[in-house]
Amino acid sequence: IYSLENPAQPIERYRATGVTTTWREVFSYGDYIYGATDASSDGLIIIDMRKAPDTIRHTFWSTTVTANNQTDSINTCHTLFVDEKGILSLNGCSPWQGVLFFDLNQDPENPVFLGAETKRYCHDNFVRNDTMYSSDIYQGLLSLWDVSNPQKPVEMATITTPFQFTHNSWPSDDSRYVFTTDERENAYVAAYDISDYSDIRLVDQWRPKDTEGTGVIPHNTRYLNGYLVTSYY
Repeated sequence: IYSLENPAQPIERYRATGVTTTWREVFSYGDYIYGATDASSDGLIIIDMRKAPDTIRHTFWSTTVTANNQTDSINTCHTLFVDEKGILSLNGCSPWQGVLFFDLNQDPENPVFLGAETKRYCHDNFVRNDTMYSSDIYQGLLSLWDVSNPQKPVEMATITTPFQFTHNSWPSDDSRYVFTTDERENAYVAAYDISDYSDIRLVDQWRPKDTEGTGVIPHNTRYLNGYLVTSYY
């Protein structure tokens, strides 16, 4: 964890040691940072930032969950997300594969299990206003869900993305558009008009022309103040 009080000279304030892995995603909510990995059984890492920068601490957390007639402990999860209501999504967890929902409001260091969506493997998701955008990578789908009741999520629509390997998605602030990536060589960042779920339209797709045909892969895109911030490899 780095302090950016002087952006030109970041200061390392804390290092939370876990398994060695190239896969770990973190997400901050309130005074805590949450992290997951699917490389080994670290479970969920929870970093307490309430007394930062003087004191920072972390714990590894797990619990037993029953979903889709499977009972097991939280061990490995690929990605995670926390929405504006403090609902944590753990995605691609073994053995459930879909999304596990937890409430962070009662105790940020001991999430409470609320329910699950396990129809397909969820590689990544975004949740806002009780709508979940689930990137179902192996089916090449972006699926849209009503998650107002985490015990009974309702699928509202699906989108087949251009290269059919849906890695992530991010909606515009007004939720009229959603932007997707496919984790394939030479794939596009795609834009969809989702103002009408019964008539979802592909409105544009883009890739950098100077690297066409060179195997560049779009990885994650984020919508920020009218821009798309996209990482490639």
